[in-house]
Amino acid sequence: MNFYCLLIFLIIAIPSSIYDIKKFRIPLFLVLAGILFFILYYLIFFKFKFVYFLQQTLWGVIGTVIVLVLARILTGGGLGWGDVIFGVFCSLFIGFPLFCFIYLGFSSISGILFYVIFSFTRKKTKDNKVIIHHNFVIPYIPFMTAGTLITYFLLWINWLNF
Repeated sequence: MNFYCLLIFLIIAIPSSIYDIKKFRIPLFLVLAGILFFILYYLIFFKFKFVYFLQQTLWGVIGTVIVLVLARILTGGGLGWGDVIFGVFCSLFIGFPLFCFIYLGFSSISGILFYVIFSFTRKKTKDNKVIIHHNFVIPYIPFMTAGTLITYFLLWINWLNF
């Protein structure tokens, strides 16, 4: 990936993260435009190796969709379809299937840490009992963005040398 792909990713991912934090939705048109951009990017710049890149990227996208749809089922719809679509966008940016699972891992770990930290906020009642909040909604797009950027950075510094 080059600087322009990173720039496009940031232009779409950061506003999508902010929008998800505020409204618990994604700007679908913006994310679909990003998906189209990366497909066209692969078509134009890798036309001679397009089949190879498409196969690799397609496996990453399919794996990501399977993992996120399973998460959606297991959470009873807690993970929205917008998160699944944004996952496709992130997978197209990262590309290789193994790295897609790495970014999903970073996303999950950061989301779980956030949930654990904020679910055990201490609020004392009149009789000094502590209330633990287990059920609250968190926007997942910011964590997917962070996981993707961590994975990209690790690839960039050649730390994930497979």
